[in-house]
Amino acid sequence: MKYSYFNTLRSGNTHMNNLALYNNKTVAQIFKTEKVKGFPLVAYVMKPKESIQDWYWDDKKATVTRDYNMDFIKIMDDFKKRPRPTHWYTADKGKTHPPIESGNAHKSHLFHKSFPKIFESDWILYALCMLGYQGKCKQLDEMLLHNKPNVVVDLDYSIEQFKKRINIIPYKEDIRHFARGMFYNNYYYYSDDWYENVSERINYARVFHVRVQELLERLDIPYKLFSLDSGDYSTIGFEKDLPRYHTDNIDPTIPSSVYDKLDSIVDRYMSENHEI
Repeated sequence: MKYSYFNTLRSGNTHMNNLALYNNKTVAQIFKTEKVKGFPLVAYVMKPKESIQDWYWDDKKATVTRDYNMDFIKIMDDFKKRPRPTHWYTADKGKTHPPIESGNAHKSHLFHKSFPKIFESDWILYALCMLGYQGKCKQLDEMLLHNKPNVVVDLDYSIEQFKKRINIIPYKEDIRHFARGMFYNNYYYYSDDWYENVSERINYARVFHVRVQELLERLDIPYKLFSLDSGDYSTIGFEKDLPRYHTDNIDPTIPSSVYDKLDSIVDRYMSENHEI
């Protein structure tokens, strides 16, 4: 069986990518890259059995050789170090240096031509883009609420393919744990209203799974909710497991002067946003 993962910010993306590779599964991810001129939508497909990583953008494809023989526990420890040890996977799973010189915004309507290859993957992360929605926080929330997609796709084809897969919508039960991770990893949004900005991002992320449920129900696509805190990964196709929270704090952006206040910041958020 093949799986799709409808995730958003801080919702298990790296852990799922690790688990897929650890279980020798192919895994795809779709994202908009700021590392390439033109900021195109791109996708990679990691293929551990073939030791390659395929890249798709516009109407193009490139393939690079990758070594997937990794100690994922050590690699996640390396993610937490500054500077990070040099390894292609610690360079944001290859996304920091994609084999793409530039993209063409005028060809974004051709990106969905790569979907048949992406749908061959055992796992697809950030699968929402394949239904026409790409963005973050308020922008994405409003698009989902008002049914206004912003990516050109062959919707009938995507719906047909998703109906053949197990579609996972992750969610968090432990909101304090989620909020702590968001404040820990979002300091690059620092400004005088940093607390308010991150709190808003947390709140949009907390309702994301509800928005996706509503979308999949409108499109008659079956789905399964999965708790990132208590869900059993063996029920979604993984025979071998990794420590559940070992990807915590892999992208620290918060300075030590603020880290010392982190617990009180999270306390404030929880008191002000117990329900949204």
